[in-house]
Amino acid sequence: MNKIKRHIAVVAVGAFFLSGMKAESHLHDAKEKRDYAVEIDARKSKPIHMKLVALGHKTSNYEAVCEAFVRALLYTDQFTVDVEYKNEKPKKQEVQEYKKFGYSWVVFLDHNTHEHSYEWRLYDTAKAVMQKGFRVPQEGKISRGWGYALADSFITATTNNKPFACSKLAYCETTKKGESIVWVADFDGSHEQILSRSKRQILASSWNRDPENPLVMYSKYTSCNIQLISCSLDKLEVVASSFDGLNMQPAFSQDGKEVVVCLSRDGSSQLYHYGFNKKLNKVGYTRLTYNAGNNFGPTFLDNGDLVFCSDFELGKPHLYYLDRKADAIERLTEGNSCTSAQYSSLNGKIVYSKMVEGTMQLFLYDLDNKKEKQVTFDPVHKQECAWSACGNYIAYAAHQDGGKTKPIMAYSLLTGKKKYLTPADKVCSYPSWSTVYRSLPIVA
Repeated sequence: MNKIKRHIAVVAVGAFFLSGMKAESHLHDAKEKRDYAVEIDARKSKPIHMKLVALGHKTSNYEAVCEAFVRALLYTDQFTVDVEYKNEKPKKQEVQEYKKFGYSWVVFLDHNTHEHSYEWRLYDTAKAVMQKGFRVPQEGKISRGWGYALADSFITATTNNKPFACSKLAYCETTKKGESIVWVADFDGSHEQILSRSKRQILASSWNRDPENPLVMYSKYTSCNIQLISCSLDKLEVVASSFDGLNMQPAFSQDGKEVVVCLSRDGSSQLYHYGFNKKLNKVGYTRLTYNAGNNFGPTFLDNGDLVFCSDFELGKPHLYYLDRKADAIERLTEGNSCTSAQYSSLNGKIVYSKMVEGTMQLFLYDLDNKKEKQVTFDPVHKQECAWSACGNYIAYAAHQDGGKTKPIMAYSLLTGKKKYLTPADKVCSYPSWSTVYRSLPIVA
């Protein structure tokens, strides 16, 4: 089957809506003396100061691996890392000497060229005893991807947090010339590549959930409607939906087997489920909402129910819960407008933007106790928020300088700190973090 036929088939039958990859699937435990998980409260504790000792000859690939490993650790703000290269592993007394220089941990990194893998081993500097060790295979051909995989395994083993470094970031940009660009970058916005470029407006980028066949979905304006586009990383675009009006914001179920999209086939924006329709006895679209308002931004919960935004009841958008079995809708939020809801199965929270005294702030909604919590308070509008693969970071479009710039930023639930994922002078929108990949994908 050629690329075009395969890609159309993927879009048509939903074969790319596969279950999310298990976060630890690319980790291979080589040596483990005992369970050594460090519970780091990054808001109260200082980062752990550690030395990364890369054993063996320093090459450009080895250096790229170490740089990526360190960059992912530094992103968490839970570690500070210094790197040195040595031909031989230091002896016990030499390991203990690192403590005098303020290092709590020493991590030895070894490249096994015969088994095409990297292995790290963690030692505490007080007793020079190995605490943990993992071997990570060289998946794919991107050297920094090997470093990210090492970082993911290290973070999982030492902090009990989930992996994130082997995920990708997609977002839209509007240039000063009015062009629209869909960018694909590494988890922190680095190594960005153009996936699609158009003189027509593009918006609402998002990833599918297939760890083996990554696709970016986005909506593109045409002369008669707004099409939903599916684009593979080899830049092959396929029209996934092209009804009259708008076709946008697909939401994928947690197992990747279902999808819900926003369509305005009858005027207002309504939610439609794409899959097998029992009444029609065929694959197609089943309408889920039947009101006179605009319904948008759906997100799947673990049980298959949906949370979405709608203005049908109060004339301004709020979060609603759709119980699909009971076919019942319940409003979750009160007060001012709420938009951009997204659920994380890792922490069980919904992140969304809510207007507070004239500024859109980030909020979390707990479905268990049905309470919301404001997490940001600075005077910057935050919209189009998205969860990271680990559930610890929230990406959003930050409206700055009176709306003249709109970079993508990330808020850390671990530290309360914010980071730029794009240059501060860009006008960007709709960030989306992917699942964690076994082999780091790049744009062809």
